[in-house]
Amino acid sequence: MTSLHAMVVAVLLVVTVAATLPAGTGAVWVPIPAGDLNSQLVQQVARFAVLLHDLSRHANLVLVKVERGAIERSGAGGVGTTYRLELTAETSPGGSRWLYRCEVRGVPASISATWKLLSFKAI
Repeated sequence: MTSLHAMVVAVLLVVTVAATLPAGTGAVWVPIPAGDLNSQLVQQVARFAVLLHDLSRHANLVLVKVERGAIERSGAGGVGTTYRLELTAETSPGGSRWLYRCEVRGVPASISATWKLLSFKAI
């Protein structure tokens, strides 16, 4: 009887956790037009990603250029936008150049919402 009780508790726990996870919002990744890659917002997001990566990894990276990107806006009443950028960065000015993919989440023009670096990887 104890094993049956434990199994019921485990199933209820899984169902409860699954019920609290956000449902699919239907949000899709939308490419950032090439002309907008140099916009102040996209450049700030890219510099933020390089800065946070540099602070955590001591990589001495400097942003060179945002090559391409896409955004995913929160759907169903969610807040914020996720930016997926491919960027070129170099080690110190004039050093080796590498291509990176990063994801940053935040609320543009917000002073109260926290921006987060979700990932930063060499590709």
